[in-house]
Amino acid sequence: MKQIVPTLLLLSSLIAHAQTTPGKLAEPLPKENTTKAPEDNRPVNNTNVIDGKTFYTVRVYKEKDLVTARIGEAFGPRYYALLEYHTKKKITPFIYDGIGQFVNSDITAVVLNGKYGLINVKGKLVVPCIYDNMDRLIVDNASYYTVQKDGRYGVINEQGQQVLPMEYDELSVDKGTTYLVVTKDKKQGLMNFTTRKLTMPVEYDSVGVRAGKAAIVKKDGQYTLLDLNGNKLLSNWYTRFSVTEPDPSYSLFGRPAPPDTALVELNGKKGLITMTGKEVIPIVYDQLTRLKSNTVSKPLALIAEKAGKYGLFGTDGKVVLSMEYDKIDFLARYADVLIVKKKDQMGLLGFDGKELLPVLYDEVVFSYHYYLVKKNDQYGLCSPKGSLVLPVEYTTLARVVNNNNLNGVYYLGTKAGKKGIADMETAKPCVDFIYDDVRTFRRDPYEVDVFANRIIVAQHSKYGLVNIGGKTLLPFEYSDMQYVNNKCVIAAKNGKYGVLDIDNPTTPLLPFEYKSISYSDFAGGKIIVQKDWATEEYYVKENELKKSSGY
Repeated sequence: MKQIVPTLLLLSSLIAHAQTTPGKLAEPLPKENTTKAPEDNRPVNNTNVIDGKTFYTVRVYKEKDLVTARIGEAFGPRYYALLEYHTKKKITPFIYDGIGQFVNSDITAVVLNGKYGLINVKGKLVVPCIYDNMDRLIVDNASYYTVQKDGRYGVINEQGQQVLPMEYDELSVDKGTTYLVVTKDKKQGLMNFTTRKLTMPVEYDSVGVRAGKAAIVKKDGQYTLLDLNGNKLLSNWYTRFSVTEPDPSYSLFGRPAPPDTALVELNGKKGLITMTGKEVIPIVYDQLTRLKSNTVSKPLALIAEKAGKYGLFGTDGKVVLSMEYDKIDFLARYADVLIVKKKDQMGLLGFDGKELLPVLYDEVVFSYHYYLVKKNDQYGLCSPKGSLVLPVEYTTLARVVNNNNLNGVYYLGTKAGKKGIADMETAKPCVDFIYDDVRTFRRDPYEVDVFANRIIVAQHSKYGLVNIGGKTLLPFEYSDMQYVNNKCVIAAKNGKYGVLDIDNPTTPLLPFEYKSISYSDFAGGKIIVQKDWATEEYYVKENELKKSSGY
């Protein structure tokens, strides 16, 4: 069978090919003829200056005594030309927006003032630059081009002769076959390019060729499958027809791939069928949702829902989980793990049906790299493999970010009435659970709370400052404390507010004589103080304060 090999030569891709990745087009090209040309021993002019301008070599065709070159820098206009390889004499002037590759042909596409044409190795325009778009087709080692002009498409050969008239709204090539999807008046059909005859009439809303063997067609909102000669392969028309991609693990592990299947909807019910119409999963379910594993060694699966009950099927139709669950949910990022609910209890299962976390918790919610679990108003953390990394003994548990270790995972929690922070790398406290309060700060209202290596904590209704190791940086003698930055804090003592330098707390940056002090991130950070009825503002940079000129 003859085959078409498409080579995309859109303006953007052509220019990008010429400027940045010489030799790379959007679709694979046939291999160059490797027949060795007679050796040419003429000396090569290695200059890179022509007419007083520096040029850059884009692609060399030594056997054709040809070079594609450009002038112009990366962030300015660029112009292309053909030069002789040995002498570096100009074959064409530097006037083109882009020049394609000479692959198995002495003719290629060229762009001039945004219009496409064809040029040969001698620099002659064999087809003038009059087209808005151009794609190359190779059929039986002969080159053709789909072309666009004034919104209409057709096909020409390398000599510019019309092969298909300019009467189509669009022409698209099915890679590796002799077929073109043709569009006219918003309807599509299929043409065998070798015979130039339609194998499917131009009457469908869409035609999608699949694997060079069949086409999914849509008409009046319904889908079916036809062979490439237009013969119907399925007895039904479906309101949904979504092909299941084969699992890459089959080829990876040398196993025979199962037949392609499609998720379909018929009369409001969903199921799974083969490309011959055989039901793999009966078309009786209200919902059918694909799962794809992050681990290629595992096959795909589907969550089914019917009358409020959920189950799980393999793509072979075998039941993995019976239809007895009140809910089966998953996250695309962690699709190997299913959150299931049954009789008001929740747990985790693999989509092979294996139990990861027993179905006995009141709540299971994904939380960053972990699952937050709840039982009898107590919280813990579970890994995606089902192991409890923090036992269910916390009355509160929420993720926080360490500003000094953004790659770490931390949780602020309350245990036996005391607060602390757990480092999930070790699953141990980095701030012991001995404090009445642990204060974090929030840099953005949509992000999680943040803490740093200097942490405001409270014991016995008094606030102080500790580091992650538990060392006291500021004594527990303040009635209130809030963050400014990692160098200073706002504190309250004896009913008055001041600002302390953490490294030099005996010399306050602002004395304890203010009615109130607050901090704002506005304008890079500023402190607003109130004394009696007067208000002042100070700009903050680390542990330095500068009074605003407006006060």
